This record gives sequence, structure tokens and C-alpha cells, in this order.
Amino acid sequence: MKSSKYSTFEANFAVARKIASQKIENFKERKANGELLNDFEKNSYAGLAIDRYLSSAGEEGALEEEDVGEIIMVALIAALDTTSAMLNWCIVHLAMNPNVQEELFKEISSNITAEGNLTADYFSKSNSAYLNAVLRENHRITPPIALNLTKENVTGEIEIHDVTLPKQSMVVLDTRSLGMDPNVVKDPDTFDPSRWFDEEQVKGRKGTSAEVLDHPLYREPFSAGARKCPGSRVANYEAKVMLSQLVLDWKISLASDDQKIESWRDVPYFNGLTVQPTVPELSFEKRH
Repeated sequence: MKSSKYSTFEANFAVARKIASQKIENFKERKANGELLNDFEKNSYAGLAIDRYLSSAGEEGALEEEDVGEIIMVALIAALDTTSAMLNWCIVHLAMNPNVQEELFKEISSNITAEGNLTADYFSKSNSAYLNAVLRENHRITPPIALNLTKENVTGEIEIHDVTLPKQSMVVLDTRSLGMDPNVVKDPDTFDPSRWFDEEQVKGRKGTSAEVLDHPLYREPFSAGARKCPGSRVANYEAKVMLSQLVLDWKISLASDDQKIESWRDVPYFNGLTVQPTVPELSFEKRH
């Protein structure tokens, strides 16, 4: 049985799959003809995956060409909605917080070439502290995926914070509410990137309940270790470059004051595979 919502999802997924398939075939054709544009394309996930397939063709256990295409396709589709939701929320927060936007613009504009282009060095952590903080604060308040994980302790009872959970208890790991808990985060509704790069604030969390905010499994939206999202580096750089270029070129604000949007909480959204905001009407003023 298929509900109307599932049927809509299936139809949209088929469209996304078709677009991804066309992009992959175009990339494979350009690669075979030696027409890739630059080292970024040659060293991309898709380029290297095809190289690995070609070098292992015919070997026992080697992937088939169709399998490689399917893996690349999944990576493309999985990255689409999450990246767009993250960037949409970022734009909303920057439009509603002009002081944050101007601070970000200052950092970006001090890292451009004489021709006015972004430098590759800007995207190192040391040169883009405020940009990283903006993205991290965006993830705290409005993550693109609001997801709770469930886990059953099947091996025996466990004790967590002096509470004993019997064997076969089902535990819900709520990754969303922690960053919005006023007992953990001061002024949780305020979009304040400084809470992530200000050394005094970071040091102040040491030894408190808020220290968990700086745990490797929480501070990054892609998890960590062996199970870290394989597309994390691509997604990170993609979001940073797109957002930086947008802020460098345009000053963004709400189009009018009568939209009845006083807080990010007033922005309607759709919670499907990702939490997509209905971006309010915006005004773009050319910076140069």
C-alpha cells in the first residue's frame, strides 16, 4: 500500500535519480574523453571512484561499472536536500541578524585576491573561524535533519548519570534538544556564533554540563570516526564556498517589515527527509 505522501516522495525521488544519472553519464563521458575541467574534477569522489573501478576491473570481488554509478548517484541525491536545507536556514539567520552578516562579510572580504575572488586559503579553519562558527550555530538551532536515534541495550543493564536502565530498555538519543536546552546553552534562541570561537566561552564550558557541546560527536553535523559521513568534506566545502560568495556579493535582508517574522521560529518549514524552511521574501543589495 502506498499513501499519497509516499507516492509524492517516490515521484520526486525518481526525478532526482534521473537528474543524478544524467550528471554521472555526462561526467563519465567527459572523463573518458579527457575533458575534465580541472584537478578538482579529476580528484573528486566520482573521478577517483571511476579510477578505482578501472584499475580493479576483472579482479575477483571488484565492483561492476553499474555498481559504481549507483554509489555515486546515492552520494549525489543524499547531499542535495541536506545541503540546500542548511544553506536556506543560514540565509534566513543572516538576513535576520545583520550584525552577524556584517561580521562574516568582514572576514570574507579580508580573504580575497586583488581581482576580488575568494582565496583557497580562506577555507582553512584558522582563516575562517567566523564562517565555521556561523555554520555551527546554524546547525545548533536549525539542523537540516531533526532526527532522534533509538538504541536497545541488549547485553545487560547499564547506568547513565546514576540512573539504572534495565536490560532491553529502549533508549532514545535526542540530538536536537540538547543545543536548545537553556540549562546547557545561554539564550538558546539567539543566533550567536561567538559561542563557538570565543576562547573564554569555550573554556567556561569545561567541567560543566555544557561541555558536551564541544564533544567530537556533537560539534560536527557529520559524526566522527569510522562512521563519519563519507561526503562530509565535500558538503563542508560546498556550503562554505556558496555561502561565502553569496555574502561577498550581496547584502541580504528581509524584503519588508510587515512579514510578521520577528524570530526564526516564525519561519514556516516542511519536515520531510530534511527540515526545509519556507524562505521569506528577501532583499538583495549588491555590495560592489
